[in-house]
Amino acid sequence: MALLFLMKIDNLFNNYYAPFIKSKLDFEKVDYDKEIKELDKQVDRIKTAYVKGVVSLDVFDSELKQIDYKRNDLLKRQKDQKQYENLNFTMDDLLIVKDKQTIEDLIHPENLLYTFNHWITLSKEEKQKLIATYIDNFEVEKISDKEYDIKNINVRNDLYDDLLNYHQKYDVPVDIYMFLDDDGYRIPLAARGFKTKQEAREYVAKLKVMYDVNLYIVKADWEKNDICFTPKEDIEKVIRLIPIEDGFTNELNELGVITINLSNVLNYKGEQLYKGIFKNSVVNE
Repeated sequence: MALLFLMKIDNLFNNYYAPFIKSKLDFEKVDYDKEIKELDKQVDRIKTAYVKGVVSLDVFDSELKQIDYKRNDLLKRQKDQKQYENLNFTMDDLLIVKDKQTIEDLIHPENLLYTFNHWITLSKEEKQKLIATYIDNFEVEKISDKEYDIKNINVRNDLYDDLLNYHQKYDVPVDIYMFLDDDGYRIPLAARGFKTKQEAREYVAKLKVMYDVNLYIVKADWEKNDICFTPKEDIEKVIRLIPIEDGFTNELNELGVITINLSNVLNYKGEQLYKGIFKNSVVNE
């Protein structure tokens, strides 16, 4: 589970958060075509100067190399800009990515094996870099002279601070955890993630395209951090809570509860994989 945790965080940061932040920083859209055409004119001018004997071969060659370097750099930056423009990421898009990862790990538990295989293909340096980037220290228990068990992973103390900073500056989503489910797992709730009931339904509709998810609008007692609901299916797992902004009161608030139906996830015997493992209701923390 420790490896899965590291790889999931690294994938989110490198493949989604970093491009999202970069697209936010690129406020000024550069006219790269104009700059490239200007460099092409410089090439024509230096060629003319060389033919007329105004510049030597060494100067001509040096100028062409500099222009070629600048041109290739502009072409790369132009390609990057188009890539980030095509992403069209929003905070909801990034939350969808996170929720899809959670769902995929539940309906495809073999992902843990794929993650482990990926991990063992990394070089020693790549593993060290990955651990140093996100982890402060491990709590390890010695089982035998050659066996150790990782009991706990302590994430870098300033990692969450970085996420909050990115959240405030660039609207990168950050989850807070105010509720636990009956199995003791923390349930993510996006900071500043208030939605109307219709917006909550639209969010869930994006997940429904690929997954058997359900949305329950329920009452929540924020003082006790307590909510409950009656699931439609035999086995459902809560993957996210959405605070509903319409109907808000100081004492009682509505929450959208998003669950994934795990009733049809079977083991090799054709039996329900999660039967007797996951419960359905949500209890106080």
